Amino acid sequence: MWQELRSGQAHEEAVRTEGVPRKTFIEAAVQITVADVSMSLDDVLVVAGSAREHPLVLVIGLLLTIALMGAPPTSSRGCWSNIVGSRT
Repeated sequence: MWQELRSGQAHEEAVRTEGVPRKTFIEAAVQITVADVSMSLDDVLVVAGSAREHPLVLVIGLLLTIALMGAPPTSSRGCWSNIVGSRT
């Protein structure tokens, strides 16, 4: 491995993309949308499973989930929830 790094061979192999098909904008947008919907559905299922027979907890949890998903990052270092999570 050290010899490959010194010779630059590993970098040359990583840069080559001749046989790799490029993704179109539509393919990338569909992939991002599917990932976002599946993660949102996961959040909703967690809140619904946690609330069980308590509709007030369900409503509060869903509102909080929607608010946190729509909250923009407030720091140049990343999302505020990541910063808060790393401090605990």
